[in-house]
Amino acid sequence: MLKNKVILACKLTDNIPLIDADYIGVDKGALFLAKNKIMMERAIGDFDSVEESDLKLIDKYCYKLIKLNPIKDLSDSEAAINLAKELGYEEIILLGGLGKRQDHSYVNLKLLIKEEGRLSIIDTKNYLRIFKKGNYTIKKHGYKYISFFSIKDSVITIEKMKYPVLNRVFKEEDLFGLSNEILDEEGNLIVHQGVILCIQSND
Repeated sequence: MLKNKVILACKLTDNIPLIDADYIGVDKGALFLAKNKIMMERAIGDFDSVEESDLKLIDKYCYKLIKLNPIKDLSDSEAAINLAKELGYEEIILLGGLGKRQDHSYVNLKLLIKEEGRLSIIDTKNYLRIFKKGNYTIKKHGYKYISFFSIKDSVITIEKMKYPVLNRVFKEEDLFGLSNEILDEEGNLIVHQGVILCIQSND
């Protein structure tokens, strides 16, 4: 039986957080999971950077391997997100989606925005999420900094943080949400209207 939450391990995955979830290996991220003997619900990608012997190892540690044509109109990560949604997962966590290639990082950021709250992106330095209208408690999770950016013109309240705001209009071009800090172990964000990108990070 599938869980509600799934972790998508992409190419740059180098660490697995302690989260109760199923796994989908994405291209070379599937090899990382297989080498760590983590069973995957699926492995998906064009696998053009994986040796044949590695592909056999991946196949051993997944219930189903889906090999994509390398000539395609979507990235491996987007294909994996679509697969996760088809399988019925309510929460999707993307690992190894930020790194050296800024074009891939940008695509994954656009996918984060497109999914509007269903998807989050995590690596050793960053935790990215989207918050729509609502009242949220945000835990520190070991990150020093927390930044907010408006995806759509918004009105927000920030509480229990170094720089609180009350019912402040937050336009797409505004940058005042950079480098805030949660004072204790959790802070509050109220999105009165709009859509907010939240990035928790460390140096």
